[in-house]
Amino acid sequence: MKTQLRSLSDSILVSETRKLVTQEQKIVDQVLDHLEEIYSRRIHFKLGYSSMTQFCIHELGYSPGTAQTRVDALRLTQALPEVKKEIAQNDANIHQAALLQKFFRNEEKKKLWNELKGKSVVQSQKHLTQVNPAAFPPPPERDQTKVISPDKTLIQFVADEECMELIERFKELYPVEASRHLSQHQNLSPFR
Repeated sequence: MKTQLRSLSDSILVSETRKLVTQEQKIVDQVLDHLEEIYSRRIHFKLGYSSMTQFCIHELGYSPGTAQTRVDALRLTQALPEVKKEIAQNDANIHQAALLQKFFRNEEKKKLWNELKGKSVVQSQKHLTQVNPAAFPPPPERDQTKVISPDKTLIQFVADEECMELIERFKELYPVEASRHLSQHQNLSPFR
């Protein structure tokens, strides 16, 4: 399969990937339909699972985070059926639905859902953080570093909006370098 992909031109590869993403969205909608039916029949209980999340992890092979995302999205689509249609139409995505499920009562969810439509996941997270900061975990008290290989270190830090703008600007100006790494030796001040 990889050798077949390598033989494709850049434009065909991007075009084929777009088609797959469209199919992926349709499949997500179908998965939510199936999970809704499993939930309504209580099949997860019949199979000995204590929750839909456990069913999704152990029976379907999802990672815990992915399973929770599906279950949270399922719960929101049950409360707000129009959300499922909008996910299917690519007006929104499953991650936004899962984010919103963790927030408020149904009336509040409907209002917020309308506010999130058309936004990216990052924009949605920022918006929801403004609405309810307590719903997101607090940032680390200090910067954290972890060596992950002989030549790579994972750095976690809290970036304010100005810092994020600098990082995004750097990524726009140097897409290849940014995708490889952001070196601590590179001075970002020229991008201000």
